[in-house]
Amino acid sequence: MREVAGVLALSLLLTSCAVVGRAEPHCPSGTLNVRTTERELGDFVALQNRVREVVTARAVPITMREIGRRAGWSSEWDRMIPLRPGAAPEKILAAAGIDDPKMCVKGIPTFDPFYERVHYPNSLFLVGTRPVDRVEWFHPQPLIEFGTKGFLTPDTELIIDRGSLAPAPGQ
Repeated sequence: MREVAGVLALSLLLTSCAVVGRAEPHCPSGTLNVRTTERELGDFVALQNRVREVVTARAVPITMREIGRRAGWSSEWDRMIPLRPGAAPEKILAAAGIDDPKMCVKGIPTFDPFYERVHYPNSLFLVGTRPVDRVEWFHPQPLIEFGTKGFLTPDTELIIDRGSLAPAPGQ
């Protein structure tokens, strides 16, 4: 009977170790860490305020470069992508302009239905494929849509579509 109890205890221990211990993914091409950034481009509150002002005033067409200028932001970025909770890494890589299935993505916001706080959209600003700033928007509904391309450039012309800024047709 002791032997059975010992075997059972050992198998439970090994099983729990397998669940707790997770191997890091193999990423031969590297990792895009969307949680960290090199520098801030500007005051994220000022950017959000300018976006809300543009949407409220319906002051379009406009570009993110112009909104950023009004907010006192640096223009040292060339792509803005959405970071939605639970987004597929492949979608993030495609939006970032990275076509490499061996690349990993780290820091994707997670979706937890039991989390007490509303999940707000995030946007990541990149130079090439390097993250330089990340904004968590204060509004649960996105004030900026990214269109069929899945990203915006500083010069993407934006219009109002269903209460949000969105790329103009053909952009």
